[in-house]
Amino acid sequence: MSKEQGSESAVSCRQSIKEDEMAEEKEAPKKVSRRQFVKGAAVGGAGVAAAGVLASCAPAPTTAPEAAPTCPPAPTCPPAAECPAAATPWLPEKWDYEADVVCVGYGFAGVVSAITAYDAGAEVLILEKAPFEGGGNSHICGGACAGAADVAGGAAYLRAASGGATPLDICQAWAEEAVKEDAWWTEMGIEHTTSVGPEYKVLPSSSSCLKLSAVGKGHEMWRVLDGHRKDRQIEVLFDTPAQELVQDPATKEILGVIANSKGQKIAIKAKKAVALTTGGFLADEEMKIQFLRVYPFAHYGSILSTGDGIRMAQKVGAALWHTNFVFGRTTMWFPELEPQTAAFNGGATKSNNFIVVDIHGLRYTNEIMPSHGKALSLGDYDPNACEYTRIPSYLIFDETARVAGAISGSREVGYGAWTLPKEMGGRVMWSEDNSAEIAKGWIKKGDTIEAVAELLAEPTPAFEKWGLVPKIDAALLKASVEKYNLACANQKDEEFGRPPETLLPIETPPFYGVPQWPGCSDCPAGPRKNAKAQVVDPDGKAIPRLYEAGVMGCVTALLYTSSGGAMVTDCFTFGRIAGRNMAAETSWA
Repeated sequence: MSKEQGSESAVSCRQSIKEDEMAEEKEAPKKVSRRQFVKGAAVGGAGVAAAGVLASCAPAPTTAPEAAPTCPPAPTCPPAAECPAAATPWLPEKWDYEADVVCVGYGFAGVVSAITAYDAGAEVLILEKAPFEGGGNSHICGGACAGAADVAGGAAYLRAASGGATPLDICQAWAEEAVKEDAWWTEMGIEHTTSVGPEYKVLPSSSSCLKLSAVGKGHEMWRVLDGHRKDRQIEVLFDTPAQELVQDPATKEILGVIANSKGQKIAIKAKKAVALTTGGFLADEEMKIQFLRVYPFAHYGSILSTGDGIRMAQKVGAALWHTNFVFGRTTMWFPELEPQTAAFNGGATKSNNFIVVDIHGLRYTNEIMPSHGKALSLGDYDPNACEYTRIPSYLIFDETARVAGAISGSREVGYGAWTLPKEMGGRVMWSEDNSAEIAKGWIKKGDTIEAVAELLAEPTPAFEKWGLVPKIDAALLKASVEKYNLACANQKDEEFGRPPETLLPIETPPFYGVPQWPGCSDCPAGPRKNAKAQVVDPDGKAIPRLYEAGVMGCVTALLYTSSGGAMVTDCFTFGRIAGRNMAAETSWA
């Protein structure tokens, strides 16, 4: 074959490929409109396949004559449609949806990331596991969030509250957003108050920690933010749990998401980035027992919080952090409830005629302590007896405390798991005077402290589920109550330093007791991220086009940064950081 013949054949081959590409373009999925996402129906990755054809049909470069051409030499080059494309078995055969940015999870983190990315010019699609709008644990929160009075102080306080587990540069990025929180809430129309609000005043720079409190609690915050999403016409695919991320094995880039939408497997192309905003894992028993430093551990949030985002991130090489840290209170959990529901958060009675004792009946703490640190206080483990000595603990109180009000959240509180739909773990309301729970046998009632102890020593479904045996001792419990009552009479708690004004005796019969387990609505464990909200691998290298925000991988690790809303804060600070950076990515498509 002459040189001229070979050249003409190569041109012919390329022309054939070009015509084939143009034909495929007609079948490609439509771009997602900024106002309306349009479901696509064409073969995905056509550009990748066509690129493989071009590479294989072009003459081999003279610098590498030993490389065998993929197509037969001209003039026998076959039609482009028959020329083998580059092997991409990891790429979906078709994309059902596409957008610049895909947010996986529709709570506060998902909506803030989506709004921010949209306002920065990106087309956004949100995937939500729940079958309806609700906001998950964001909706049931108390409506609090941490802000910062100044960047340096805010970063120092977060660093200390995290026990050093969060690097300073990430604390700095958090604080730079936290100082804007008040103005951003005002801009969004979230009615709120702001005050100095450190939960742990002994930490350095605690006076820099602010507390923002939304009027109307979490459900009102959710209503406002969901309204902003609707105004922007950002599409949410409900009943669409994400299952895995689409990753280029060579570049490690995240190119999309595989999900199950109403029973059908779908592929969603993310042309710029994916944000994991799925929340935590406290509804997954296996992850709890492997990750948490205390166990058993109850859960009073959405039962859909099963660690989906954590598993997806692990599969693409993400490092994990903060897995053994838990916030939380003491909770009351009754697995005999059907259908299975969330636990009841219950830290104390409405009056101070109470104490908390360990598994044997011994008082062990100043009961008047920051509520979000109580779960940590239950982690005492006795290696000789091979048991947690404070799981469960027991709340012991008298008739004065019983009639003072519900020992779990009431309607007056305005938030909590009782506001969840049943499909997400919502449960019945606790009665205002605790009488319904006494009738159900959840709260044990006796004419004497010893009688209460005998009832608490009987096995319950909760003990049976976790393989535990009640060990409370009537004599020890009676001695604990008598010693506490003497402290009340002297107005001085020699053992644990409980404030004098809180020392009210347990003396009015009948008496009551209820087991308390460590628990929370969620926890900060998850994929590790950097200051740009990018998910990183074990070497600290960012996984391209993958971001996260919110509870999952929360930067606050050990203690609450403020007297409420530590995990919610990450939804806002890193939600905005992730949204801006995702929108700034260059499209791979």
